[in-house]
Amino acid sequence: MPATERKTARRAENLDDLVNTILALPSRPFSVNEFRASLLNAKKPRKRKDGTDKRARVGDSTLSDYFAVARDLGFVRKADGSYEVPKAVIASIRERQDKHELREYVGRLLINNLDVVRRFLDFIKGKPRTPQELSKEFNPQTAGILVSWLTWSGILQRNRVDGRYYSVALDEVPMSLEGFWTKMLEAYESLRSTPLVGVKATYVKIPDLREVFCTSNAKKRQTFDALLKRALSDPRFRRKIEVTGAPISYIAEEEDRSEAEPLVYDDRVFYFIAIKR
Repeated sequence: MPATERKTARRAENLDDLVNTILALPSRPFSVNEFRASLLNAKKPRKRKDGTDKRARVGDSTLSDYFAVARDLGFVRKADGSYEVPKAVIASIRERQDKHELREYVGRLLINNLDVVRRFLDFIKGKPRTPQELSKEFNPQTAGILVSWLTWSGILQRNRVDGRYYSVALDEVPMSLEGFWTKMLEAYESLRSTPLVGVKATYVKIPDLREVFCTSNAKKRQTFDALLKRALSDPRFRRKIEVTGAPISYIAEEEDRSEAEPLVYDDRVFYFIAIKR
């Protein structure tokens, strides 16, 4: 079955391993077994309790999946009975020194070459989905691999407030500061509810505000941070915003949650925000 028609995703979950494998392959034509050796070397060391290395081998199933994805993405092609990595691929990978640029490059290849990725993004477009919805639509294994690929590529984010997944565009349409302010106010108001009737919170968590804004507007987290920093530097909005730090106990509770990152602005760290009308 052609790659573009697959209904499931290959079990090549770690795209860092795939990219490192491609970079380690020889410039001359190579065999499948040489690909296996490069993949083994790309994997991080994993020690058993007795100190031996869990990477002792790459099974046939793992090899088949990683090799198939490499071919689907155009990283590997046939060459006179062997295989080779096109020079343009190596150049494209190496010229992207920034981690995010490299991951976006691979993300575009996933979208352009794999039908199952496009179907996943169509399913999630404009409607954030729970893990259960994704597993039901694609089966748990395929959903897990697609979530891993697209999160790694910066195309998928998970809302830390409600746990739903949503997609963001690799090429975002720029948002004006005025447009950002309007949308941020909507997100802020949605978070002010309290258990007390008629009482609204003044301060909300910046990580929660970031998640609600990004989910509603399909924006990357770094886009929200950049726009909020611009608002804090703009006289029109600065006087309406109050940002503050947090108690040590709160920071300790949140520090292990990757999506709960505070806002760093002017060399200071902020966890809460209040907006004045």
